Amino acid sequence: MVDTDVDGEPVAGLSAASSCIRISIYLAAAAASTTTELASNPASSSQELLTFRPVFTHQCFPDECLRGWRPMVDAERQAQLVYRSWKRSADTSNNPRDEDSNLHPSFRADLLRENNTCRIDVHIKLEPSCSACEIDVTTSDSEVTSVDKTDGPACKKVKADLMEQLPVRGSPVDESMCVNDILQRLSLAVPPIFSVHVNGCRFDWWNSTMKKDNSKRHFHYLDQPIGRIIKSYQRKINESKVEAKFVITIAEGTEEKASHYQESIQKLARWFIETADEVDVSGSADRGEDSCGFWSVLYLFREHGVSLETDSDSAEHIARYSLAGYITLFHFHAPFKRPEPGIVLRVCQALILPPYQRAGHGSDMLQSVYEYAEKYQSEGSKIVEVNVEDPAPGFVALRDYVDYRRFSSLVATTPGQYDVKLDVTDKDFFVPLSEEELLKIVSFLKITKRQVQIVHEMYKLEQLEKWKRQTLNAGDENSRGIIQEVETHYRLMIKKSLRALRKEELGACGGGKEEQKALLERWFQESLAYYRKLLRIRK
Repeated sequence: MVDTDVDGEPVAGLSAASSCIRISIYLAAAAASTTTELASNPASSSQELLTFRPVFTHQCFPDECLRGWRPMVDAERQAQLVYRSWKRSADTSNNPRDEDSNLHPSFRADLLRENNTCRIDVHIKLEPSCSACEIDVTTSDSEVTSVDKTDGPACKKVKADLMEQLPVRGSPVDESMCVNDILQRLSLAVPPIFSVHVNGCRFDWWNSTMKKDNSKRHFHYLDQPIGRIIKSYQRKINESKVEAKFVITIAEGTEEKASHYQESIQKLARWFIETADEVDVSGSADRGEDSCGFWSVLYLFREHGVSLETDSDSAEHIARYSLAGYITLFHFHAPFKRPEPGIVLRVCQALILPPYQRAGHGSDMLQSVYEYAEKYQSEGSKIVEVNVEDPAPGFVALRDYVDYRRFSSLVATTPGQYDVKLDVTDKDFFVPLSEEELLKIVSFLKITKRQVQIVHEMYKLEQLEKWKRQTLNAGDENSRGIIQEVETHYRLMIKKSLRALRKEELGACGGGKEEQKALLERWFQESLAYYRKLLRIRK
């Protein structure tokens, strides 16, 4: 779940496999005569198509490519543009890439057989609920084959040949993936598949879980959101002027409807979360703590207004829902937690589907997690801390930004209680928080001590920058010297915090004090640049 830019992180369409795979959410946008028609006959409704590519593909394709296959020509050209842009971003973050390459390393000639012309496009078509999908596979070296309605032996033979098709005729199976192998790997990261087409041929028998009554299945919306609605709001879709309504819900993992739905959709996370795995949210789980815990899921749904014609020639307006994102939450008891025992709420998996990213939904969902934690009461226990399991860089930035806003609001509503020295020119303004102050804020905001330190440092920087702008605008001749002195106080505060936080890394330096000073300075500059970016402060 990324609402902020993170330099050097993988992006959609970067790898060869990502360039071969498209994912679309099909939304029926117009009126339908009945709810049955809306669910099963997409031809009766106009469509809104949301298409995107995966970010991570390594869990299905370890080499990040479909061995022996290249993306379609246009997709490969787009991958080249994506790679160039990503490489510039990676270089900016001191993470240089191969300057001689114009494509991601997954495009290696020995993996894709550079001289062949066999290309492939895999289109995963998701229902609005994202609880089922169909897959269309198109290859460039096969003629589109029509299927005889009788589906006789000859037609079945043609279909079987397509499924076992290799990108290079006669090439060994262990070097190149046949279409059937690709589909098997894709099934690890998609919801239940209700139909498969390969070059126009339908393969109902490919997946034994597919049912014949699914042959016309399309556009399955949710009649009701999963869970209890805790927040609703309107927001524009991407950069368009069209506003849509969204609802955030909370569902207990023990609810049968929620656990069944989560089981269907959670495989999708493998395309967007590097270390995504599947969990059974319906029961207790041991996540390495002293005792087992339990799950809940925070969902983000988009609400669609659908008009249904009635017998009286009037239209009935009803609401239907499609998935936009979710966060899995793990609860466990922490009897020895300071400053008080209680339940720790851990954010384990967070996903905003790409069409809805960079619109502020991640911030709204994380804020909803905190609001849920503040109101939670169960058998006398309350949630005392919200933390995050192995967060990706994008989520780290999102969390820091949301925590900072909450901290700033706390300071604004309790003047003097959490910030005694308000004069930036006073050296004591940059004294780190005491243990007592840390625990006080930890208890109020339900965040970790380290998060309190981060948002405190961000707050001090913002106050410093505000004072600096006012001082420069005043035109004081001595302002430069005063500004330099105040910035030194801030730098020493951050370095003191870094020294305590990364003590082992400093101790491992073999170059003595000078190398430690250089390392501390580098860490300080990285922290300063990061805080400036979150606070949108220009140099």
